[in-house]
Amino acid sequence: MPETGGGGRPGGGKGRIVAVVAAVVAVLLMAGGGVWLLAGGDGDTESRKSDGNTGRDESARKHKDRLGMLWEVDPPRVAGSTTGPAEARGTWFVGDTIVRAWFDSVTGYDMNTGKEVWSLDLARRGPGCGAAPTVSDGRTVIQWGGMCEKVMAIDLVQGEKLWTKDLPSKGRGTDEYLETRMAVSGDIAAAAWIGNAIGFDLSTGEVLWKAEDGAECRDTDYVGGERLIAKVECDFGATVALHSVKPDGSKGWEWKAPDGAFVERVISLDPVVVGIKAGEALDMSDIVVLGENGDVRSKINIPEGRYLFHSTGIGLADCCRNIVVDKANDALYLQTNNHQGDDDSVTEIVAFDLSTGKSKWLSEPVEERWAAPLAMQGGKLLGYEQVTHDAPGLITSIDPETGKASAYTRLPENTQEKEFQMVIVNECHLYWRDGMFLVVAYSFKQNEAHNEEGVLAFG
Repeated sequence: MPETGGGGRPGGGKGRIVAVVAAVVAVLLMAGGGVWLLAGGDGDTESRKSDGNTGRDESARKHKDRLGMLWEVDPPRVAGSTTGPAEARGTWFVGDTIVRAWFDSVTGYDMNTGKEVWSLDLARRGPGCGAAPTVSDGRTVIQWGGMCEKVMAIDLVQGEKLWTKDLPSKGRGTDEYLETRMAVSGDIAAAAWIGNAIGFDLSTGEVLWKAEDGAECRDTDYVGGERLIAKVECDFGATVALHSVKPDGSKGWEWKAPDGAFVERVISLDPVVVGIKAGEALDMSDIVVLGENGDVRSKINIPEGRYLFHSTGIGLADCCRNIVVDKANDALYLQTNNHQGDDDSVTEIVAFDLSTGKSKWLSEPVEERWAAPLAMQGGKLLGYEQVTHDAPGLITSIDPETGKASAYTRLPENTQEKEFQMVIVNECHLYWRDGMFLVVAYSFKQNEAHNEEGVLAFG
């Protein structure tokens, strides 16, 4: 997309089928109209809302009071050498297929059985390679190559490679591309990494724009889905803005971040919801809701230590698995920090009005344990009450008007230990898709004995 002040365009796993609080909050909820940025001034995934991926109608899967484990996928082999855990980035849903990008392949699995539907061999995809987290018309892009120096566009419905391109290089060595942020939206695929950025036509691979050498401003991150947004930094990060990108790659509206604020996450694109850090905050200190033209609709103050943000990675689009944006009810749901209940540690769910930024209600867990927002279904919020040593996880249904929670379905006891290892011990993403609960691991250790599973599917 055109840069501000630059005067131009910018800069495997294998399927294995198996048969198978009541506590009072010690602090008051802070209304969103309270303290704004520490720095002052005014000024947004697999967000857990709809990410543009397609799936089956919820009514196609009959409700059960207790789910069973339908299938699992073995953890992948971690190719190459890393000093720590390696991340396998890329999980997508298209129709009846869940697609995972592993270290040596991109593989589609049937959602009902876990059987492989198709697989693309990527023998030279390193453990640091990125992927666009969303899908556009059944297509997405990933990095591959020994140094993650290549881009591949994939038809996730057919399991076919569409095109491959080399990323431009500035000769910065083998780690040049390891922090690449990728996005797709409409017919655009975009990638940004340290000191460089590029946009492609998603259908043809034609280059739409490149970062300009010596430009005052540069694209440093992209978020895709319902729309494409670029994070643009000028004067070596002295000023930061978000730009919408039009279908032809040109710049749309602009929102400038307040002075001293770091744009941490784009939580949602419809509506646009942005998490930022101000001053010395260790995590998000404020959440900003933007209108259709990039104007500020509301602001939610996040007191330090009040809420939990289970985020992965450092990119704008990297998942916060415990945040849900509810467009229909114009609400945002967060998980409180843990505190002691009557007997055990608990967390609650808090709703915020996106029009005013003020809190609406606090939802206590059905059982005394950690509760987090999971997904929207049929106008209700689904919550996940976390697996413990004593009990498997519980999915709850929460009334978006009152916050009243009730048990919806329970996970099986015979897989409680596997659920615990993946959710508590290892790093994973949690998905609710068409009546199924999926636990998808994304971080794997070199010692394969310490990796539990690649995917657990319950239904």
